[in-house]
Amino acid sequence: FDEFGETAPYSVDFSGASSVNVSTSSIPEPTSAALLMLAGLAFANSRRKAK
Repeated sequence: FDEFGETAPYSVDFSGASSVNVSTSSIPEPTSAALLMLAGLAFANSRRKAK
């Protein structure tokens, strides 16, 4: 995962966002979807600050 982050950080962010979308569509619970979205946003924000 660290290797991916160093070589293609944007690819990791985009793939993370798409996997969140897939997860939310397969999980009916709105709370689970919200938690996944928050986790994705927090991850993306931390990636931006690291640069």
